[in-house]
Amino acid sequence: YKMPLVEIIRMMSCNKNFLIAYAILKDKSQNNYDWVLKRLRDLIGPDVHPSVIVTDRELGLINPIIINFPTSAHLLCTWHINKDGEHKVYNLSQKNTHIATKFTRG
Repeated sequence: YKMPLVEIIRMMSCNKNFLIAYAILKDKSQNNYDWVLKRLRDLIGPDVHPSVIVTDRELGLINPIIINFPTSAHLLCTWHINKDGEHKVYNLSQKNTHIATKFTRG
């Protein structure tokens, strides 16, 4: 259906995690992400502030995080950072094999 899925997961200090909520959005607009985070705020309570929020750098999510959880640190997921880097290197290697060879061999 090409509708974004938002998963909200809690990670415990014992390295376990569990699903808190999920939402299927009409699109990736700031208004939709803001609505999801406001519902999360209703669910967990106004006095609960996550210490860290990790995302995939979805641009429509950045401002709603700042608005709804201003004291939470916003970090980028390392898996997504690595995937983005691999994609950029692959694209570069298609244009210039010399650079790709130097990159992969060090």
